[in-house]
Amino acid sequence: MTAPLEAIDGGRAPDGWERLWASDRWPLREMPHSDLHSSVRAGSILFAGIPQPWFKEAAKRWARARLLAGGAPSTMSHYVQHVRTFSVWLAGRTPAVSSPSQITRAVLEDWMLAIRSSGLAAGSKAGRVTAVRLFLEEQWQDGLAGLPRTAVIYVGEVPHSRSRRRGCQFFRVS
Repeated sequence: MTAPLEAIDGGRAPDGWERLWASDRWPLREMPHSDLHSSVRAGSILFAGIPQPWFKEAAKRWARARLLAGGAPSTMSHYVQHVRTFSVWLAGRTPAVSSPSQITRAVLEDWMLAIRSSGLAAGSKAGRVTAVRLFLEEQWQDGLAGLPRTAVIYVGEVPHSRSRRRGCQFFRVS
């Protein structure tokens, strides 16, 4: 038997995104997404702390698009956290990156070197680079005007986490 349809807090869906958009904190329980029975309803997607207004706007568009495509809100929360860390790193560069056109391949290489030498756990490094890679890739379609097409992080540049390396051992040829 199929469960009956549920209204989202009294029919909030039509204006759900508009209301959330103005906020820098999107509570997961208020996400106007299709997974009404999700067990992960605690927490938020936090855009506060992204210093560049143009970057924050792009991060919100990216999160909304991924959520509308069926992405898990809890996963987007982690992705946005990594993108926010990248944005803070960009703001701290000398000179600071003040527009999308300044996110060059050289800037990305510097950032990846900083991540590799950061002392973070292997899984954290992989997660951080993966999130920024996906974010930048999707910005060419709907996002940062002026972002150079060379602003790319290639799949092979994502740091390997220990669990990925262990998993690959099963496929070794002797």
